[in-house]
Amino acid sequence: AAADERGVPMLFPLMDLQDQSNLQVSDVWGGFGDNIRLASERYGPDAIMTGRLVQFGPDLWRAGWTLYLDGDELIWDSEGDSLGMAVEAGVQAGMDVLASHFAPLAGDSSTDRLRLRITGVRDIRGYARVKRYLMELDAVEKADLASVEPDAVDYVLQVRGGRQMLEQDIALSNVLLPAPREGTDTATPLPDPGEPVLRYRLRP
Repeated sequence: AAADERGVPMLFPLMDLQDQSNLQVSDVWGGFGDNIRLASERYGPDAIMTGRLVQFGPDLWRAGWTLYLDGDELIWDSEGDSLGMAVEAGVQAGMDVLASHFAPLAGDSSTDRLRLRITGVRDIRGYARVKRYLMELDAVEKADLASVEPDAVDYVLQVRGGRQMLEQDIALSNVLLPAPREGTDTATPLPDPGEPVLRYRLRP
């Protein structure tokens, strides 16, 4: 339901003899990404999501999730009073990432387009925190996820009031801290982004 609501198509494996031969339950539980990617090639996916669910009591289910996206692995947990609630919460978090990642970048002549790199984002909770924070900023009209790395995310922002207004908004909070500029930045350089780049790191 979460995938349908977000407009993200989801395909479940057939689990026929070929799938059962290519992928073991232990591969999923052990998080063996290479085996999971290899077994998924027959479906030609843009991303792969796996889940592991355990019942801890009559009213407690917990799940561990992994999203394989563009060579990266994003890991998060969910829980709920029922199997369905635990699954729904976990899938919803995954859909948040996918919907932002594959959403087209929309131009807006009344706003400025800026690129924002944030380091220190190491898991799905960090990503959710950053996304929620950006959309709460008065200067930000739209925030599109441009790329995800093991320790960083890049956003393309549509900003009202320009770069100065965005920097002022960020400075008023204690969520993001300025990061080293290009040349001293230890993060992977952005490949000709085409927009001014602002660099920050997520406060722990």
